Amino acid sequence: MLQKNIRIPAILFFYKDEKPLLPFNRPIVQVNNGISLRTGLNYSQVNEKFSFMQSNIVQTTYIIDAISGDTTGSFTVRGTRYKTTFNKYRSIDIPLLLGYEMGNGRLHANFNAGAIINLYSWQQGELLDTNNQPVSITTGKSNDAFQYKTNAGIGFTAAASIYYKLNDRLHVLAEPYFRYNLSPMSKDVLSLQERFTTIGLRLGIRIDLK
Repeated sequence: MLQKNIRIPAILFFYKDEKPLLPFNRPIVQVNNGISLRTGLNYSQVNEKFSFMQSNIVQTTYIIDAISGDTTGSFTVRGTRYKTTFNKYRSIDIPLLLGYEMGNGRLHANFNAGAIINLYSWQQGELLDTNNQPVSITTGKSNDAFQYKTNAGIGFTAAASIYYKLNDRLHVLAEPYFRYNLSPMSKDVLSLQERFTTIGLRLGIRIDLK
């Protein structure tokens, strides 16, 4: 009969790689006499790759005599644990942006900045706890302190847009943007406070409602 005894020592090494990959946004734009006001409902998602490695994991297997119950021997195996999780941070927000648009003919530029108010945020994935072990941050899975907030409060955002006119109502647009959350996503009880700063590029079609 074999009896296994697994001993996992303290983490000797871990690696965490955070990579925001792709945001999705759907703002509404209204323009009047060069002054632009942007508002609406905005959905965004930040993707993060979480990579974890734990070395020097020791697994000891004891060989026990089935008749006498005595331990007749043992052998030890050492190894390394690897774990990769793709985290997702999603939010629904209302942007309140003021800007200025200029241009003539087919090419126009718009510069805007303002506040972005978070209505609801939810997450899926894992991070490290205070013992350097993976812990779930998936919204609603537990009441653990490592769960993130479901409301990130108010943030700041700014963008510079370039529009190319296709006809009287349709424009092709490219918009580099910047977003900074004023409040951390981590709960106040944690010593490590995490907030997102996002830099991205929006590409799409703008429709003028006339």
